[in-house]
Amino acid sequence: MVLTKFDPEEFARVAEYLTEGNPTEGQIRTAVGRIYYSLFLIPYYHFYTGGRPPKRLVKQPHKNRSGLHAIVIDEVKRNFGSALGYQLQELMRLGSF
Repeated sequence: MVLTKFDPEEFARVAEYLTEGNPTEGQIRTAVGRIYYSLFLIPYYHFYTGGRPPKRLVKQPHKNRSGLHAIVIDEVKRNFGSALGYQLQELMRLGSF
């Protein structure tokens, strides 16, 4: 399956909208998930301009993390530093309640 390109900023705008005023817990939880996807898509599109990662990466097991998300987080760690990768990983964890 090829991921259809989607503007990551749209997820960020949705998160901002959900947290305006006096948000409920459900709105806050949903906003965290939308922010994660916004920040996930930026490196995904950067690394995989063809629409998906190479098969050699997809076949590698990733414990305790979703496959495609783990691949992107690992690429962020390798290319932009482990601190940024771990922050993205933590945001994924927070958004998966």
